[in-house]
Amino acid sequence: MFHRLPDRICAYASICFMALIIHRIIRQRLKDSSGLFSSERALETLRRIKRHRITLNDKTHTGISTLSDEQGELLGSLNVDKPNESKQLSLLK
Repeated sequence: MFHRLPDRICAYASICFMALIIHRIIRQRLKDSSGLFSSERALETLRRIKRHRITLNDKTHTGISTLSDEQGELLGSLNVDKPNESKQLSLLK
């Protein structure tokens, strides 16, 4: 990334720092629980959870893909609530 304005440099550094903190939280929670998942595998597994929104006859329907047992176990290991239609995943509780 090529940033030359101080505000943009600071924003980019902040985003990188937050990503590092989230990665370390994930890694520590996985280590403290079962230790069956690496942080990379955990993110790959969670990435498969999708939010769907369709419109039929001018009516919008939303939903979350069905969670596999592995995804449910992983969310429990991370101490994260299972997603539903009204809330987003949150790692920082």
